[in-house]
Amino acid sequence: VNAQWYVISTSEDITAQRQAEVALAESESRFQAVFRCAEAGIVCCDLDGRIINANPWFCEFIGCSEAKLSSSYLWTFIQPDDRVTYLNERLQVLHNGQDTSILELQVQTPAQGLRWVHLSIALMPAGLDHHSYEIAVVSDISDRKQTELYLRQEMGHLRAVFMQLAIGVFQCNEQGEFIDANQAFCELVGYTRDELVHQHLRFVTHPDDVAGANDLYEQLTQGLLQSYALEQRYITQDGRIRWVSVNMTQIHTPTPPQFAVAIVKDISARQQAEVELRQSEAKFAKAFQASPDAIAISTLDQGIYVDVNHSFLQMIGCDRDDVVGKTEHDLDFWIAPHRNQRIRLALSNDESIRDLELTGHSKDGANLHLLLTAEQITLHGESCVLAFWRDITQQRTFELRLRQQAEREHLFWELTQRMRQSLDLDNVLHAAVAEVRSILKTHRVLIC
Repeated sequence: VNAQWYVISTSEDITAQRQAEVALAESESRFQAVFRCAEAGIVCCDLDGRIINANPWFCEFIGCSEAKLSSSYLWTFIQPDDRVTYLNERLQVLHNGQDTSILELQVQTPAQGLRWVHLSIALMPAGLDHHSYEIAVVSDISDRKQTELYLRQEMGHLRAVFMQLAIGVFQCNEQGEFIDANQAFCELVGYTRDELVHQHLRFVTHPDDVAGANDLYEQLTQGLLQSYALEQRYITQDGRIRWVSVNMTQIHTPTPPQFAVAIVKDISARQQAEVELRQSEAKFAKAFQASPDAIAISTLDQGIYVDVNHSFLQMIGCDRDDVVGKTEHDLDFWIAPHRNQRIRLALSNDESIRDLELTGHSKDGANLHLLLTAEQITLHGESCVLAFWRDITQQRTFELRLRQQAEREHLFWELTQRMRQSLDLDNVLHAAVAEVRSILKTHRVLIC
């Protein structure tokens, strides 16, 4: 039998396999590059939590070599107070199918002590070696935590200042609802913070002021105004009305919602003082115009008339427009102007003038006898003279007439005496008496 040999060969296309292997090798190479160069810690652990390998960043961060870390448990580096949280989250990922878990906790490092880290836990499915792994990615967030702590402390300080300010402050949202208020504002309106929060601004605003306040706030929220100030009325919890000055400012934040801050000052006392001042000024104006004495207000330094009453105008015979804004020199009122200068000098030295008699003349040239009483006052921040003039011209005229009458009577008496001295009146009288007795046939005659 002739023996023949046959070779049977089979072939299989493994191109896809080789491509997959190349891709896997490239992927492994990229992973290793990321693993080594990442600016974050990457730790690979088995399902029991033992560290298989760790990248250089993590080794440097913890302060241990990779060899020393191998077979250590990752949880041993976690601060005891955070370990239970880590182990519970790890259980959710590795055994309960949760995709990943992100934690912020503290770890103990030999070199840097306690450090805050951002820890992400994920399950790496089984590969060619049929093993699954835990992958932990660690980022140092200690600086961020320190900043957050500082910000919380600063916010705490600001909150303390906000609550303890002696002036009322509140915050409201874009809808005009209270979101916060300090103690001073709560005391002003008589409500607690909890009673105010979520209430609209009109909750404490007087009904007559709601429309104006709402209009300004809408312009603020629409960006038409950056801030505004107004004076309005609040109604307190016990029904009292308080006048307040409100300064509202829009606060722009990087992200919504926007809000506004208002500083509120109680001006009820000032408003009451202004009302009383207006009433007082009205009373003064009535008394000023109705006074029978002439009253004038003029500046102390230049003598410019600021205001005069009706009696003053009647006294000098001028119209108001002819006097107000003019000086005493313009009116040529004084007969002795140098005395006026001495009077103003005395008033500038805070002296008072009481019933000083002066002479002047009216517009038509008639002489006037006047009694002056004057004080220095402050009007709209300027030193002025408040002068009261009493016209005693008629009194002085009457006194002059009395003196003239007395002088005439005295002169007649002197003439009578002189006549009596020049005649022998006694003999004349005796003869007259005798003649009368004979005619009347009486013994006694009385001549007056």
